[in-house]
Amino acid sequence: MRSLPKSLLIVMMASIVSMILTTGVIPNAYCETGDSAESSAPVYHRTYAGFEFLPSHSTLTYAPYSDGIYATTIPVTGHYFKKALDLPNGAEIRRIDLYVIDNSSLYNMTAQLVKFTPASGSQDVIASLYTAALPVSLTIQSVSITSNPLVTTDNSAGQYYLRYQPVTSGDEHVLMGVHIEYTLTTRYLPSVVIQ
Repeated sequence: MRSLPKSLLIVMMASIVSMILTTGVIPNAYCETGDSAESSAPVYHRTYAGFEFLPSHSTLTYAPYSDGIYATTIPVTGHYFKKALDLPNGAEIRRIDLYVIDNSSLYNMTAQLVKFTPASGSQDVIASLYTAALPVSLTIQSVSITSNPLVTTDNSAGQYYLRYQPVTSGDEHVLMGVHIEYTLTTRYLPSVVIQ
């Protein structure tokens, strides 16, 4: 097999780099087999332990359970634990896994993905996860919700967070953590300024 002259390779590489810098997208012809600029984006993950969730009010008290938490006092006004998500703008949330210990035969656990919009003060529930289908157990179990996507984050318009509102106090309900799977569909290269 003959190799191409070095000067031709340099011209080809310069052409590819110019195309990428001009459009910001990797041309399909130069992607690996089975991968293209329009194919599914890489999948990213964020995992939050239960202890990272904070109470929305000081009257909602809690205790640690390994790296999870459970409510010790629940105020009448229905406060909750919440964790702000630190996802990049344009993240397409595709899956949420809720890890819990649900040892109550009377009550289920619920967690929600919420968007808070400061301009209006609205708190819009995007998705909810329930433990109703889980058996009563002292072991860690999970429930999931998936969609393509659940939401695409717009950090310029609002903040996204997870909230868990306990309905019973004590270690019958323990929030162990949450795992989020998301993609970023843009494949732009970082901009470089040469001076």
